[in-house]
Amino acid sequence: MSETYSKDDYLTPIKYASKYGLTKEIVEKAMKIARLRHASITLNRGGTKREIIISQHGKHHVRPEPTAHDALNKIIQEIQSKGESK
Repeated sequence: MSETYSKDDYLTPIKYASKYGLTKEIVEKAMKIARLRHASITLNRGGTKREIIISQHGKHHVRPEPTAHDALNKIIQEIQSKGESK
């Protein structure tokens, strides 16, 4: 059975940063990189590919699936390893 998500489960940069103990700036930078790369995940329901960053009313949100959070965390680690998290 597939899990259903509500609108509140999609995280803004501030909510994502507070959930994972990061700064808002690094999350926004990672979200921008993910948007430019068209980073996507494959959903269990039918193998559909979806981008991990969505736009709602001009604001960007992270999808609620754990695999989307893993993908964004990898981008954040890339940024931190390059020393761009200053």
